[in-house]
Amino acid sequence: MSGSKQPSGALDRYFHLQQYGTNVRTEILAGATTFIAIAYILILNPQILADPYVIMGDTAMAGKISNGVFIGTCIGAFIGTLLVGLYAKLPFAQAPGMGRNAFFAYTKTERWLPPGNAWGRNAPPYFAGPGVAYWKH
Repeated sequence: MSGSKQPSGALDRYFHLQQYGTNVRTEILAGATTFIAIAYILILNPQILADPYVIMGDTAMAGKISNGVFIGTCIGAFIGTLLVGLYAKLPFAQAPGMGRNAFFAYTKTERWLPPGNAWGRNAPPYFAGPGVAYWKH
């Protein structure tokens, strides 16, 4: 270690930044860029999952669903990203995928039940896992 520089700070030591040829400034800029690139999920996810209620004409319930999904998306993305960053020491952002959300909102709610309380009956299979969402009715 005669020619190598010692890690300068706690973040550098914890994440081995110098070993990977990066620094705190670069990682903060990369994190901000990643956030900006995936921030659209915070807008579209609530809108997609509230749309069945808008289509059925229940805008009050659509607003409630939208607010809850927004908060859930924020909390889920924060916790997931924090765990991957601190526990696995990987620079991966975690956020909900929108493919299953769109499939569920625009296909399953209209196909399985008539207008009414479609969410209450369709949500359990959706949250049970990806394989369950593709059941044939």
